Amino acid sequence: MKKLFFFGLILFSVLSFSQTKEMILVFKDKTSGALIENVVVAILRTDENFQSNKEGVVKFNLNKSSRINIKHTEYKEVSISSVTLKELETVIFLENISQDIEDVVITNRQSFNILKTLINKSMKQLTAPINLKIYSREFFKYNNEFTSYSDGLVNFCLKEKPDKFAADILVEQNRTYNLINNEKIIKKTLSF
Repeated sequence: MKKLFFFGLILFSVLSFSQTKEMILVFKDKTSGALIENVVVAILRTDENFQSNKEGVVKFNLNKSSRINIKHTEYKEVSISSVTLKELETVIFLENISQDIEDVVITNRQSFNILKTLINKSMKQLTAPINLKIYSREFFKYNNEFTSYSDGLVNFCLKEKPDKFAADILVEQNRTYNLINNEKIIKKTLSF
């Protein structure tokens, strides 16, 4: 009788353990493929919540099928059924809510005059040393036709002196591309 009781107990524990399924979800950005941290996974049947780690991974156990809600502040909410998760590890791509829009400034002023004005205004309001990095790009036009494109990374170091501020400017990266191949225009465009 005792042997039958222990056999039944072992069989019951094996069956109950085999019904529990471990799930691993990995969250990635749909456009960049980057891992997403802090994704909240809510299991509706058990009312449990999990959060993804730095590797974008969430691990949990399910003993019955359930709806799974996936939320993140920067991504669209997703709801899936655990029945659709066939593999032990499933990668889920989330779609970003925000759209990246680049700032574009169109001006007839030369870039160094704009930067000089910006530095002068900043220096009047500056209370501490500041490092400022700026990415700038320009299209040059000659006779109503774009002739070249230039961009660069500029590093400004604004330092405080006892009576005034000083600014060091370092061009970290600069490149220019000719959009058309005409020697007269290229020489005129690149000469200062």
